[in-house]
Amino acid sequence: MLPLARAGNQAKKQAKVRRRPAGPVWVPQGDEADKALACQVCTRDGVVNIRRSASSGAGAELAAAGVAPAAPSGPAAVPAPAAAAGSQEAVEHLLTHPQGQAARQLMAYIAGLPLDGDPDVQLPAAVVAIRAAHEGVGNFCGQDLKALRLADPAGAIQAVEAAGWRVGEELLSGDPSEPVGIEVPGLGGPTDALLMGKLTRSRVSGWTARVVSAKPLKKSPAVVRLAALFLAAHAGPDGYGRLPGILPATARAALPDLLATGWLTADNEDGATYQVAMLRFTPAPAPPGPAPAAPANHAAIL
Repeated sequence: MLPLARAGNQAKKQAKVRRRPAGPVWVPQGDEADKALACQVCTRDGVVNIRRSASSGAGAELAAAGVAPAAPSGPAAVPAPAAAAGSQEAVEHLLTHPQGQAARQLMAYIAGLPLDGDPDVQLPAAVVAIRAAHEGVGNFCGQDLKALRLADPAGAIQAVEAAGWRVGEELLSGDPSEPVGIEVPGLGGPTDALLMGKLTRSRVSGWTARVVSAKPLKKSPAVVRLAALFLAAHAGPDGYGRLPGILPATARAALPDLLATGWLTADNEDGATYQVAMLRFTPAPAPPGPAPAAPANHAAIL
C-alpha cells in the first residue's frame, strides 16, 4: 500500500493526464484557427474563437482546457442579433444570378407559346419545358400532373398537343408513378429556344418545382402559382421587382391572391412594383465585377 502522500501525488498526476482523441487530430499552424473561425457561417451560428477571447484574460483557464465559458445570466445574456432575416447575407438563394436569368428566359418562352393565356395549360408547360430544354424531351408522370392541382388536367394535355407537343396516352391512363416522355418542338436542337447548360437547366427545373409546391401556394389554383413563378423570376435578391411586361393578364389578376397567401408583401401604391416575401426563391445578387482600370492619362487628370 502506498503512503497517503504518495497516493495523493499519484492521483494529481493522473488528473493532469489529458486523453487524446481516438481519431485524427488537426493541429492548427500559425493563424489557421483564427481564419477557420473568422467566417460568416461561424458568426451567424454563434461559433466563438475561445482562444482569442481568452487572450484578454477572462476565462483563460477555460480556454486552455478547451471549454467555452458559460454565458452570463440576466439581461446582459441576450445575444446580439445575427444577420437580419431579410438581409442578403442570411439568404441561401436557390438560383445564382445567371440561373435567375435562365428562369426569366423560361417564363418569357412560356408567355410566348400559343396556349391562349390559359394558366391551367401554361403552368404544366413551364414544368415540362425546362425538363425538355436539354434534349427536347421532358419526363413527366401522372403524379406530377396531379400535384399541379389543375382544374382540367385532360384539357391541359389536349391544349399542349394542339400546340404541337407529343404526349403519350399513358400519361393519363397508365401508372401515375411511371415517367412519360413529352416531346416539345423547338427544344433540344441547335436553335433551342431555351439553350442553357445542363446544370443550369437542372437548377431552374428544381426551382420551378419548389415554387409551385411552396407551402403558401400548395392549395392555390394554377393561376396563382403561375404568377408566383413570373414574379419570383423577375424579382431582385431583396425580393423587390417591377411587374414584367410579359406577365399574362390572368396572372396579373391573381396578385391579390398572392398577397393573401403571404407570398408577396404589400405592393406599392403605383400598382407596378411588388416584393416577394420568401427571398430564397429569388435569384442571388450578381457577383462583383472587376475593378475598373485606371485611365492611361491618370497623371494628367490629377
